[in-house]
Parts: sequence; structure tokens; C-alpha cells
Amino acid sequence: MDPVNPKPAPPHSRFLRGGRWSDHYVCYCVTKNVEGRKRVLAAPERADIVTGSLDYLRKIYEIRLLAFCIMPDHYHALFFLLPKAGTLSAVMAKISRFTSRQINKALHRSGRFWQDGFHDHRCRNVDDMNDRLWYVENNPVRAGLVEKSEQWPYCSAHPSRASMLDRDWYSEMR
Repeated sequence: MDPVNPKPAPPHSRFLRGGRWSDHYVCYCVTKNVEGRKRVLAAPERADIVTGSLDYLRKIYEIRLLAFCIMPDHYHALFFLLPKAGTLSAVMAKISRFTSRQINKALHRSGRFWQDGFHDHRCRNVDDMNDRLWYVENNPVRAGLVEKSEQWPYCSAHPSRASMLDRDWYSEMR
């Protein structure tokens, strides 16, 4: 390597999760962005692929879902990680693999769909978790897409999504 003109460093996103660990029965808030922040999740059939993936992980006891919101170019999810899931990274990889294949198929395209990595926040206490829940469900209101979170059909605040939530499970755990 030339010390005067070094090669540019490769992207380091693969190292972002280094040194982190996942704990079971802990609440995480995650955000995942579409590559290039393209607004392709606004179509019902594409948003349903993401919500279906979250619901599937609930049904096979990998997560307990408290809240979610599918926005046009990203999604948020608030859930407890269960032992069957393994790590948070493993859950996010499952969601990303499945949804990218299905959405690319729906769009008649191939290639990368999601940005590398994801943002996660480990909730420290009940107040933190309630703040995150409010943040997730009010995302479409802050973005000016609806006046009330209950109006956004791709959000856990929408009445039709109540059966996807495990808030009763959480209440029993406390």
C-alpha cells in the first residue's frame, strides 16, 4: 500500500454490530431503511409483506410484538426478543431476506432492497419502552401522512392491526 496515497477504506457498516450482544426477554426498537430511501413501501401489497413477516415471527415464538409502523421508505418495530430467535441480528436478517425477496418479486426486479444494517435501541425501562411505542406509532403523524396514528393502515395503532400485538403478554410479564 502506498503510504502517500492510501486506498480509500471500504465501508465499515459490517462492523457496526461488533461487540454488541442480544438478550432474550428484552425489548428492542429497530428501524430498517430501504436502499436509497426509495418510497416503495407505500403500496399496500408491499407493506403487507413486512407486516406479514413480523406477524410470522410472532406466531413461531421468536418475538413478542408491541408496535410497528411501515413508512414509505423504512419501518420501525418494537418487540421483545425470545430465546427461540437467537440474536437480534438473526431476527433482522430473517426479516430482511424474506421481505427483500418478496418485494423485489412484486416489483419485478432483483438486487439489494434494504440498506446495510439497522438501527436498534434496547429499552432500559418501562418509560423508555412507552416513549418508543409512542414514537413508532406516531411516525406517520409527524411525517404528515395522517392526522391521527389510527388512520395509518400500516401501523399497529390502526384498529385492524390489534390482533398482531402482544401487549397482553407484556402486561402479564410485568
